[in-house]
Amino acid sequence: MTEIIDVLRQEHRNMESLLRVLEREVSVFSRGDRPDYEVVLAVIDYFKDYPDSCHHPEEDMIVEKLKARDPVAAASIGVLEAQRKGTHHETGCFERTSGYQFCRWPGFAGVGSGA
Repeated sequence: MTEIIDVLRQEHRNMESLLRVLEREVSVFSRGDRPDYEVVLAVIDYFKDYPDSCHHPEEDMIVEKLKARDPVAAASIGVLEAQRKGTHHETGCFERTSGYQFCRWPGFAGVGSGA
């Protein structure tokens, strides 16, 4: 069990790093410069897919074990669920907004499309 928790902690650190990369690229975009669109799209794709398909199922398993061992402590896990829903919603909003904005910039066509 401790190995799984260690992996989840490392994944959280990795996610924080990706968010810093995304913030950097958005700041480039905000200045009117050309961000690395492939990096932005890769980060967005990661957050669209990986957490729900790989990371959250592991967290869910731990939460279920915690509920069985200590229901009182597990009651505070509702915050985690709310964070997940908020993050998923925010990722979708960012993707829709950034996609619209990026598509208006010269040089965006073909990024991620193999062109």
